[in-house]
Amino acid sequence: MPTRTYIAKSEKNASGFKAAKDRVTLLLCSNASGDRMLKPLLVNRSLKPRELKGKDLNTLPVHWMANKKAWVTTAIFTEWFNKCFVPEVENYMKEMGLEFKILLILDNAPGHPNLEHPNIKEIGGEGFDDFGEHDIEELLVDEALNDDDILESMVDTTEDFETVDSELEDVTPLDEKLLREGLQLSDAEKAFKDDCISRSQSGKWHKAFKEGREEVADEPRSGRPTTARTDENVDRVLEVLRTDRRLSIQQIADTLHMSTFVVHGIVTEDLQMRKVCAKLVPKVLTQDQKELCVLRCQELLDLIQNEPDFLNSVVTGDESWMFEYDPESKRQSCAWHTKSSPRPKKARMSKSRIKTMIIVFFDIRGIVHFEFVPQGQAVNSAFYLEVLSRLKRRIARVRTDIKDPVKLHHDNATSHTAFIITNFLARSNTSVIPHPLTVPT
Repeated sequence: MPTRTYIAKSEKNASGFKAAKDRVTLLLCSNASGDRMLKPLLVNRSLKPRELKGKDLNTLPVHWMANKKAWVTTAIFTEWFNKCFVPEVENYMKEMGLEFKILLILDNAPGHPNLEHPNIKEIGGEGFDDFGEHDIEELLVDEALNDDDILESMVDTTEDFETVDSELEDVTPLDEKLLREGLQLSDAEKAFKDDCISRSQSGKWHKAFKEGREEVADEPRSGRPTTARTDENVDRVLEVLRTDRRLSIQQIADTLHMSTFVVHGIVTEDLQMRKVCAKLVPKVLTQDQKELCVLRCQELLDLIQNEPDFLNSVVTGDESWMFEYDPESKRQSCAWHTKSSPRPKKARMSKSRIKTMIIVFFDIRGIVHFEFVPQGQAVNSAFYLEVLSRLKRRIARVRTDIKDPVKLHHDNATSHTAFIITNFLARSNTSVIPHPLTVPT
């Protein structure tokens, strides 16, 4: 039986659509030799679909049952077992002239309960490991059997299941005692419970040790071979990324006709790449501008080291906008809450439209002078000249202990570098500390 669900080819290639989930579950049952196939059970989502309107469901070639997810539930399986399986098997045994004694082999699906019947013995069902090749191997005693021998032995054992002959010959290929023990919990499972290995694994190890194996560690396994993440595909993905590094995983997969899962693994694991957003900075400097910034900063450091009192006579000035209020950020609104308390909410706020500009001058000891710019007044060279005049008078009044001439430090704004400003500072014997260009942060 297939282990996967098959979909239409058009569904797989249709962009933006999910594969259809319309499905049915089919339960098949036959005897070991395969010459008797019971009537299948079909589980649909609807008990009476529109396509079967007016038709008798009993005349269909399947037993029709319904579940909202089209699953074989415990209730559906129990109903199938009592009303479908038992009557059909009983009639078959009468037709063959055999005694009504059946061995039913199931897997460990959740919908397969442990059902009891006086004439039917169940292997598998809920809580039992998958009954597969290893379960057959653990029932063998001396030598391997071919398929016909196994089927014949299974039929013989099924017919005489309740009678155990203690005088069976040693050459019997299928020991009925081992079959009985396989249907019950072993002493090891009772003692170790969940830590005990399964019956199939114990049969596998028993056969390996019987053949001469002495190592108890698992042998190395190669695993599933890689078919998509090859060196050739890695080079193809790298070539596409070099042409445009902003492509998404989906766009690369569509270009190379590969799955997004494979492309994502190649990009993140094989190429060790990750997608990084560009950082916003005030200004992108050229290499010459960067070197000039380093040179001026180095000059200031040398002045501070050579003149310990250099910063005592430096006055720094700058302009800044002041708003009526500052909106609270998301980080500032964080608060401790218990698990049961609801998450707080806050309305989105924009910056205040009411604002004014302030000009501040300060030195190493604090603020020296500040003033607000009148509404509608632009900070041009003429206005800034008046501000510097008031600043000079303020320094003479509040910083009388400064012996050296004041050194002014302000940025490279147009109003600060105008001719009338530089001429005023030169006549007032005020030195200007060079300001580096705007550095990205």
